[in-house]
Amino acid sequence: MNQRALKPLTVLNGKYLIGKVLGEGGFGITYLGLDLTLNLRVAIKEFFPTQFASRNVYESKSNDVVVISGKSAISFQHKLERYEEEARRLVKLETLPGIVRVLTFFYENNTAYMVMEYIPGENLSDYRKNNKQKIHWNEALQIMEPIINSLSVLHGNEIIHRDISPDNIMITHEKELVLIDFGTAVEIEENDKSKEIELKRGYAPPEQYSSHGNQGPWTDVYEVCATLYYLISGSVLPDAMAIMDKSAKIRPLKSIDSTIPASIEAAIMQGLNVDIKYRTQSMGELYDQLYKGRRVIPWRKISFAAVIFAVALAVILIGVGIKTIINSTLVTNEVDESSDNMEQALESFVQENNSSDNGDSKIEETSTLEDDTAENYIIEKKLSYTDSSFLTYEENDTGITITGADYSLTDIVIPEEIDGKKVTAISGIGNNVTSLVLPDTITSIEKSAFKNCVYLESIYIPSSVSVIGSGAFENCMSLSEIQISSGNQIFSVDNGVITDKDGVKYN
Repeated sequence: MNQRALKPLTVLNGKYLIGKVLGEGGFGITYLGLDLTLNLRVAIKEFFPTQFASRNVYESKSNDVVVISGKSAISFQHKLERYEEEARRLVKLETLPGIVRVLTFFYENNTAYMVMEYIPGENLSDYRKNNKQKIHWNEALQIMEPIINSLSVLHGNEIIHRDISPDNIMITHEKELVLIDFGTAVEIEENDKSKEIELKRGYAPPEQYSSHGNQGPWTDVYEVCATLYYLISGSVLPDAMAIMDKSAKIRPLKSIDSTIPASIEAAIMQGLNVDIKYRTQSMGELYDQLYKGRRVIPWRKISFAAVIFAVALAVILIGVGIKTIINSTLVTNEVDESSDNMEQALESFVQENNSSDNGDSKIEETSTLEDDTAENYIIEKKLSYTDSSFLTYEENDTGITITGADYSLTDIVIPEEIDGKKVTAISGIGNNVTSLVLPDTITSIEKSAFKNCVYLESIYIPSSVSVIGSGAFENCMSLSEIQISSGNQIFSVDNGVITDKDGVKYN
């Protein structure tokens, strides 16, 4: 028997009969109860922070919670007031679908009790364990859809939950979802105040690790996506701070469930971005990405910077001439009309200066064919070739074809030779890569070589590449920097898309 929990058949507030313990956490014990007046099953949550209080009902005749004196007593009282605030907050939301309903609140036994509707079923954590170790991505989306909708309404009422996890989402026998435990919820308008650090590792984003962290709807977005990741993968995410300092990395969902669409994976991964400014900002935006097919472009905020870069580049070109290394930024469909006009004006300006017969304003092209090689690029960027033992490859008559890479690798520089043979082609690299440099020996990027590399941000393509297969860059959602050697006579970059000399575009 639980020495802290109330004995079964204890009566509270003159009308609530206590039954078995439904759950216990660091701040409370939840019992199955019976309303003796209405003959109605209820859930009764007793405030019981174990770090400040104790009780042994089997050695004492009293049910009172015993509070440790001193600072612990002050902390207990403060948290007790917070507990009452939670009840008041939930009462305001009683008409919202998917939110647990509070029936009443009262004080007894030197603590407080919240009486809530009883939800027969199990939490999502137990649901996954009792049914299977992981859930198909499509079922996971169906499960979470009503929660995402309810959270959107919750945020509209200026409240963020801050404790979304499989333990706090109940699934009924009718497959209905109910979000419980609002003990850490706060009003958005109070978000600038110091907050107690209360979190679940693996579900909480970095801003929750600070009492003054910038918390908002995006905080709940991270927790929802962490819950989705758990349901699909069967694994809890690494601690957010470990992800932030790059001592841990999120395993791609595609490697766990090969059927998951790249757009769904990209939406979940953007919601898990530890950098708030690149994370999905609202439940409405997340809903559109997961359920309405809205395309995810992680660097959607970069378009304005691209325009500034273009203007700066024009000034540099006038003074020092053109160096035909192409740095291209993928621009989203959200770029406003003024940005388009500015880019068009810049293009016209460069064309006019190139065709001018006026010797004072003519821009002369500076040849970089000898200097613009992968080898020099690697030296300039102070990069190191990737150890071939971390690469998978095949030997053929023409040389070595790279087929993949270890999942631990994110920044990859392909060596020119492996086992004394030249690397001449690449057919795959793994979905975890973020930057890639191809050597001067490669002549072929084969069909679907980088398909679904959703984290790939930059690539260097040398002059030796003469073939790019169809779909080579399909679903490379994060790709924002494409550099093609000026010596390449076949391929260039046109408005963020690789184009060959015949105008054929490669995605």
